[in-house]
Amino acid sequence: MEEDADGRLRPTAAAGSAQEAVERAVELSRRWRRLERTRLEVVREYAETDGCRRRFLLGYFGEDLAGECGNCDRCRAGTARRHVAEDGGEFPVGSTVVHARWGEGEVVRCEPDRVTVLFGEMGYRTLSLRLVQEEELLRAA
Repeated sequence: MEEDADGRLRPTAAAGSAQEAVERAVELSRRWRRLERTRLEVVREYAETDGCRRRFLLGYFGEDLAGECGNCDRCRAGTARRHVAEDGGEFPVGSTVVHARWGEGEVVRCEPDRVTVLFGEMGYRTLSLRLVQEEELLRAA
């Protein structure tokens, strides 16, 4: 069996045993559930952010906004604060980084105290920026 572009298993000539196919299907299901859990966590972070919501959403989709939008509820209420240095900081949105355990990922958001990265196998991970820097958890790809 092999995985197609949509993550579905397709039989092949060298499919192997039924047990191997079941094990592969179970592993794919686990990976999918793990990714879905991390997506839910990102939604929770969106609901709880004190920063610009437009900036948050653009970061989720790999875009960057150089400042607050001035139109979302957080900006209008005056609670939005700058989340990224003007130069993009050490981990600019859209940059590719590597974690020793989780592999390559894309930075989707960087705030003064945390960085959120989308890793292919592990989904979204929000990491303490202080620990990332102290322990050198991420490096540029």
